[in-house]
Amino acid sequence: MRIIRDFAELDGINQTVLSIGNFDGVHAGHRVLLKTLQAKSMKYQCPSVVFTFDPHPLEILRPDRFPPKLTLVERKADLLKGCGIDFLFAYPTQTNLLEMSYLEFFEEFIRDELRARAIVEGPNFFFGKDRKGNVQRLGELCRENEMDFEAVRIIENDHSPISSSVIRRLLEAGEVGSANQLLIEPYQIEGVVVAGDQRGRQLGFPTANLQKIATLIPGDGVYSGRVSLNDQSVKCAINIGSNPTFNVVERKVEVHLIDANVELYDQTIRVEFTKKIRNVRKFSSAEELRIQIEADVRQIRSNER
Repeated sequence: MRIIRDFAELDGINQTVLSIGNFDGVHAGHRVLLKTLQAKSMKYQCPSVVFTFDPHPLEILRPDRFPPKLTLVERKADLLKGCGIDFLFAYPTQTNLLEMSYLEFFEEFIRDELRARAIVEGPNFFFGKDRKGNVQRLGELCRENEMDFEAVRIIENDHSPISSSVIRRLLEAGEVGSANQLLIEPYQIEGVVVAGDQRGRQLGFPTANLQKIATLIPGDGVYSGRVSLNDQSVKCAINIGSNPTFNVVERKVEVHLIDANVELYDQTIRVEFTKKIRNVRKFSSAEELRIQIEADVRQIRSNER
């Protein structure tokens, strides 16, 4: 998957098939749209392009209302590649872009720069200043410019459309298993391993303490998961939250690798979530906590995926 950020990188490509959107998380609803995009790429024999903004315009216009991200650009590219998409265009968001009318955006970006032969969008697509452009207007503009246009119905889950917002709420509630059912791959976070207070090591279960996590951190709890190390997938226990047993109120993300002893300080690692094991709670002693962690690890180790 090639990530591009400038129209000059499309030189030599006469036409594209295009979908514009945030694609945060790249979930099962997106997959339906992406399959249609891939089919049109084969039909017209031109590359498929997902065009997104980096950062999202709402981060600039209303940063206080912008929700936590589910995926960064690199992770999004990996997921799109798995869906057969050729390019992720992560366009650098600028103030002048936010002032463009939907007609200006269509003519300058979609028609002239991206040279779209076909466009695929979901039913709730809006574009241009104040979101005045919608699916109906986009369809009209495409017909006027002899472009193929298709609005794809996003699949539903329990009679509700699958969306990044729904997945975000599930993760915040700690329901990673339910969130994973809506995603095309299990949810991941990425962070840098830093030195901690060594309590896990003292209990016999050393942990990698993650910081600089730029995406949504699931709700407090103990989770099973996996970490990719040297092309191997290692099972892990993930603790998110405070440490009430030792009266530590700071919220942390701590990862214990199961049956692996690897030095990870200062490394950036990706942690994949499988399911929630239990809630965080206060134990009467360090020994009681150690026994519970031992049970958690035994449960995770025995659960083969």
